[in-house]
Amino acid sequence: MIKYYIDRKTFPYIMKAYIRDISSAAGSEARKSAKGAAVETIGIISRLTIDFIFSGMECFPEKGGEVHCSNFVHTLGGGPVVSAVRLHAMGCPVKFGTYLGRTWESEEARRLLSAYDLPAIRNLYSGEGQPITISSVISMPGERSITSYEEPLRLPGPHMLEAFFKDCSIVVAPHDIDSARALKKSGKLLVYDTNDFDMDLSPEFVEQLDIITPNAREAAALTKTSSIDAALEKFCEMGVRHPIVKNGASGCRTLLQGRFINVPPPRRFHSVDTTGAGDNFLAGLLYGCQRNWDILDCMAMANIWGELSTTAVGALGAAFTEAETLDIFRQTADRG
Repeated sequence: MIKYYIDRKTFPYIMKAYIRDISSAAGSEARKSAKGAAVETIGIISRLTIDFIFSGMECFPEKGGEVHCSNFVHTLGGGPVVSAVRLHAMGCPVKFGTYLGRTWESEEARRLLSAYDLPAIRNLYSGEGQPITISSVISMPGERSITSYEEPLRLPGPHMLEAFFKDCSIVVAPHDIDSARALKKSGKLLVYDTNDFDMDLSPEFVEQLDIITPNAREAAALTKTSSIDAALEKFCEMGVRHPIVKNGASGCRTLLQGRFINVPPPRRFHSVDTTGAGDNFLAGLLYGCQRNWDILDCMAMANIWGELSTTAVGALGAAFTEAETLDIFRQTADRG
C-alpha cells in the first residue's frame, strides 16, 4: 500500500459510525467488500454537456472587455459521462443512461458521444425540450471559468431508477432522496460527486451516501465550515462512510477511523486545462472501488487520473491507458 500523511485525532462518534457500517451484514454482503470479490458493474446516469473551450490567452477578459485566444475546440463536456467514458476505456463494466432530445444540441451530443463507443446507452428522456447543457469555458493553465446554460430537467422516478441500477453494484447516485434511499436499502455502494449547482444537498440525502467527493470550496459551502478537516468531520457526523475532499495540487484528504489522512498527487504533470479534472478523479476512484481496493489506494488512483486529464484541453482530451496509470501507481507505491 502507498504511504500517506496522517494527522492523528480520535472522534468516538466517528468510530462508532464506522464500526456500525462495516459490521452490517447486509451492507457487507451487498457490497462484496472482501478482497478478491468482484464488483461487476458501475451504474451512471448523467446529463450531457457540450463545451466550447477557449484557451491560449494571456489573461481573463475584464468586465466589458474582450480578449483573443489562440486555440478553440468544442467537445463533449464534463460530468459523470466523463467517468463513464474513462472507465469503459479501462475495461470496467459500465451501464450508462442519459437524456437526449430532438434538438440540434442533442444531435451534436449524440455525435460527440458516439466517438467513445459506450455500449448500450439508454436514453431516459421523453420530453420535447432541450436536455443538453451548453458551456462556454475560458481555460488558462491551472484555472478556468465557465458559463453554462441548461433547462430544468425532470429526473426519472425512483422505480425507473431502481430498475436501471438493478444489476449495478456501484452507483453514481442520482440527486433524488427517494431514489438514494431505495438504492442504499438494496445494498448499492453510493458515490456522489458534487458541483457548483449542488449547494442545496439535504442532510437526509447526504446520509445515504457511502462516498462524497467535493472540492475544498464545495465542502465548506455544503457543511458551513471553514476548513477541510472541519468539513470532513461534519460529513462523518452526517453518516458518510468515506468523505473525500479534493484539494488541487495538494491531492485529496479524508477522515478514516478517526485520522485525517492526506493522499498527495503522484507527481506534477504539466497542466494545460483543468476542465473535467474532478470527473476524471471520480473515474479513478471508481476504478479502485470496482476492484475492491483500500479506499486510500482508490484515492491515490483518483489523483493520478485527475492529474493526467489536465495535460490536454478538454475533459477527455488527454489520452492515457490503464497500463500507464498502473505503472504510475506502482512507482508511487515504491517511493512510499
